[in-house]
Amino acid sequence: MLAEFARRGPLIGLLAVLVLAPQLLAGQAGMGHTMKDVGLLPVAERAFQPAESPATIYDFAESLFREKDYETAAVQYRLLLHLAPDFKLSARCRIKIALCYILLGRFDEAQARLGRMLSDETLSRMWDELSLWQAVCFLSEKDYVGALERLTVLSRDAQAGEVRAYAFYLLGWTFLSLGDWAQAARVFTMLSHTSSEAPALAGVEMESLAKAAESGIRLRQKSPLIAGVLSVCLPGAGHFYCGKFRNGGVAMVLNAAFVAASVESFHKDVYAAGAVASSVALVFYSGTIYGAINAAHKFNRARREQLVSKLRRKFGDERFLLIDRLYR
Repeated sequence: MLAEFARRGPLIGLLAVLVLAPQLLAGQAGMGHTMKDVGLLPVAERAFQPAESPATIYDFAESLFREKDYETAAVQYRLLLHLAPDFKLSARCRIKIALCYILLGRFDEAQARLGRMLSDETLSRMWDELSLWQAVCFLSEKDYVGALERLTVLSRDAQAGEVRAYAFYLLGWTFLSLGDWAQAARVFTMLSHTSSEAPALAGVEMESLAKAAESGIRLRQKSPLIAGVLSVCLPGAGHFYCGKFRNGGVAMVLNAAFVAASVESFHKDVYAAGAVASSVALVFYSGTIYGAINAAHKFNRARREQLVSKLRRKFGDERFLLIDRLYR
């Protein structure tokens, strides 16, 4: 009966072991009954089997990362760090969690983790690598000033030539995103002679990338100054210059209407109405000038982003190229 009771489930069997085993060993030893005889030993062995080893959990997390299941991979890496904080690859696991968040587009969480790692003195040897991934976060968030500052320091001070090459590569893309085509071309031209230091950059056609960056110099753009001057001379003309014909037409009609209303009010000696109409006309006039200048900036930004997107499709996304080649 006891053996049947033990076979009903691991939990019941475990309780049976804890409660009945002392009685079996003490009171029934003379009768020749042992744990093995009553069927409790297999249950006890299963109940006290060790959990998965850290290496097994790590291998599983790595396979999930390769399969691009980043959400589950991050959970497994975190589980491993919780169960085995002294695991030999714990630092790599912490980096992989941050990379999972980058690839998931959760840049704030990635930045928070990278920041904590950068302040951890035990990881000082990994400062350059962590700073590199911070720069990737800045680029992804379009914080080009932050990326520029971080990458400039890395490209100058990184101890490993490989990290310096990666920093220069990301620096070139940062210049592209900022529209500094000439500087981007110079960086990629330099890398075409030194990229052998960085295996992950093998196969990237740096000379072609430099020529593509130079094409940005000839990119058709609109002058914010010209757009503003045109709107000063004729409200709406600056919008026409930037290709915003509907906005330009609306601006022209509204400005003309309020100017006509103010003139007519003063002509009829209705000074209060004339003052109100003149004030509104001045506001619309100023807004039209500002809108034209802003339209020129938007036009240039859109053209720049179109070119950068085209280059990313051709040469690979710089933010994820290094992750793919270094960590898969």
